[in-house]
Amino acid sequence: MRHWVVILSLLFVVSVGVHAEIYSYVNEDGQTVYTDSPPNGVKTTKMDVKPVNHSQVDTDLKKQSDQYFAEQAAKRQAKKEAIAQKQRDKKMKERLAKKVKKQLDSAKQIRPGDLMPNKNGGFRYTDQYKKRLAEAEKAVKDEMKKQSRREEKNRPH
Repeated sequence: MRHWVVILSLLFVVSVGVHAEIYSYVNEDGQTVYTDSPPNGVKTTKMDVKPVNHSQVDTDLKKQSDQYFAEQAAKRQAKKEAIAQKQRDKKMKERLAKKVKKQLDSAKQIRPGDLMPNKNGGFRYTDQYKKRLAEAEKAVKDEMKKQSRREEKNRPH
């Protein structure tokens, strides 16, 4: 029982705001001075200072703190997502590069009818080969453009 009396007394003391009287006056140098005990023989003005509601201050600080930490968490999450997107884009580019190389290598392979003998005893590429190679190069360029558009679309603005 005595413990409850002590606890309740402490709570009462803590909850009661301390209210001190504050005075202001102008010293010989013309500066305003604030004090809780006015000097004798000097005209002072009693300040109307209201006690601070600490529970409201604590609540406001907690809200600001919570908001700050939520913003920081959102920034970290956005950064993680950006890094993950870059990694996905890098893998996509690597797969695309392999696919493109495979297409070009396939198009460059000499097939029957791709070479014709020339007058000097050598060979020249036929129009069939040149056309196949040009089509493969165009397909590669088109695929690269599509990939660039996809990246641009997924990039945060």
